[in-house]
Amino acid sequence: MAVLDKIRSHSVLLVVVIGVALAGFVIGDLFTSGRTFWDKSERVALSIDGKDISIEEYSARLEQLQQQAERQGQKIGDEQRMMLNNQLAQQYISEYALTKIADKAGVQVTDDELYALLTGKGISPSPLAVQFFGSADEKQVNEFIRQLSDKQIAAAPADQRDQLKSLQQQFIALQQQVRVQRLQEKIGTLLSRSFKINDLDRELALGGASRSVALVRSAASMIADAAAKPSDEEVQKYYDGHKDFFRMQSPMAEVSYISVQVVPSQADYQAAAEEKAKAVAELRAASTVPAVESALRAYASSNKFFDKSYLTGEELDQLGLGADQVAFVKGAAVGEVSDPQLVNDRYDIIKLVG
Repeated sequence: MAVLDKIRSHSVLLVVVIGVALAGFVIGDLFTSGRTFWDKSERVALSIDGKDISIEEYSARLEQLQQQAERQGQKIGDEQRMMLNNQLAQQYISEYALTKIADKAGVQVTDDELYALLTGKGISPSPLAVQFFGSADEKQVNEFIRQLSDKQIAAAPADQRDQLKSLQQQFIALQQQVRVQRLQEKIGTLLSRSFKINDLDRELALGGASRSVALVRSAASMIADAAAKPSDEEVQKYYDGHKDFFRMQSPMAEVSYISVQVVPSQADYQAAAEEKAKAVAELRAASTVPAVESALRAYASSNKFFDKSYLTGEELDQLGLGADQVAFVKGAAVGEVSDPQLVNDRYDIIKLVG
C-alpha cells in the first residue's frame, strides 16, 4: 500500500516524463524525415508525374548532348547550355508520355527487337544505329558492341578506358533513342489503322475539293422597307449587342455656319488696277536700290520684307515663279520693270535692279 501511495503521489511527474520522452521521439523523427526529404529533393533533377530523374542520370545525358554538340562544331556557352537543358527536359517528358501511352496500348519494343534494330539482324538497321556505328555490317557492329562491355573495358589499356567508357555511355543513349523511335513508329501505325474513312471522306478523296452547289439568296437592297420593319424592341436589342458600332471617336457638336463665296467686285478690280499702275510708275522712277525698297514698303502686299540674296539661274527656276516671270528676269535689262497682267486675281511686278 505504501508503494502504491508513493506512486500515486508522483503520477503527475511520471506523466510529464513520459510526455517529454514521446515528444523527443516525435521531434527526432520529424527532423530525420525532414532531412531525408531535403536530401532526396537535392538528388532529383526532374520529376514527371511522380517519377523522379536523379541528378546523376540527368547530368550524364546532358553531358552527352553537350559532347554531341561540340563534335558538330558548336561552342557551348551559357545560352547554348540553357537550350540543351530545355531540349533534354522535353526529351524526358516526351519519352515518359510515349511510354505511358504504349503501356496502355500494350505496345512495346523487346530486347531482341532492339538488338535487331541495332545490328540489322533479319531487318534493316535503324538509321540512328548506322550513323553511330558508321557501318551496316552485322559482324562489324557486333564486334563494336562487344568491345563496349564492362569486361572488355576493364581489360583494355588504361589510356583507352576513358574513351571506351564515353563510347559506352553514348551507346546506352543510342539504345534509348532507337527504342523511343521504334515506339513512335508503332504507335503511329496503330493510330493510322484505328479509324475508318466514311462515305464523305471517300467522295472528297476521289472527287477532289471542288463541288457544285445551288445557292438562293436575296440582297437586302431588294427587300422593301415595309416588308421588313423592325420593332423598337428589335432595334434596342441590336443596339445593345453592337454598341461599339455606334461609338463615336469624338464628341458630337452642333455647329451653325454660313458658306459664302467672296469674290472681288468690279470696283475692287478697278482699285487694284490703279494701285498696280501707281506701283509700276514708282518702281520705274526709282533709280537706286534704297529707292526701290522705299517704293515697295508703301504697299501692304510687300509685307515690308526683302530677301537680299543672289540666285543662280538653276535656283531661280526652282523658286516656283511663272515661266513668263523667270524669262523676264533672265532677259530684262537692269532697271527694267515688267508689265504685269492679272492672273488668278493677282499682279506680280518685277524690277531688275542688278
